[in-house]
Amino acid sequence: MLIAIVLALVGLALIYIEFFLPGGILAIFGTCALIASLAVFGYKQQSFFGTLLAFFGLLALVVIICKVALWRLQASATIYLKDDQEGYVACSFDPELIGKEGIVLSDLKPSGHISVEGKLWQALSESGYIAKGAQVVVIGGAGAHLKVREKE
Repeated sequence: MLIAIVLALVGLALIYIEFFLPGGILAIFGTCALIASLAVFGYKQQSFFGTLLAFFGLLALVVIICKVALWRLQASATIYLKDDQEGYVACSFDPELIGKEGIVLSDLKPSGHISVEGKLWQALSESGYIAKGAQVVVIGGAGAHLKVREKE
């Protein structure tokens, strides 16, 4: 019976540690230890009701361990931000480039790369295909892409 308790405690500890050292291996070993604990308990107990009670007890402990681990993760500022991120934009185009001319570095089918003022930019063609080496004018942008039109 002592071996079943030790296996259960080791399994719960491994599952808890998995939250802080991601990769999945510890959670797999922890789950195996919990299953082995139930097998040993069921073999020693030889009672279906006792084993079922142990299963639900371990399940409740796993839920509690997961909630405690998530609470600890949220309490530390290493992974979760506490501030609201409303209005945050991961990347955006430079609005000062609108109206400037550039040269196509890779065929725009309809997206590719262009050079504007010697700087490399991702571009999206307004009209579809534009061949490499063509002159383009920046007409806008979306996210990190510049929207371009072939210069007439």
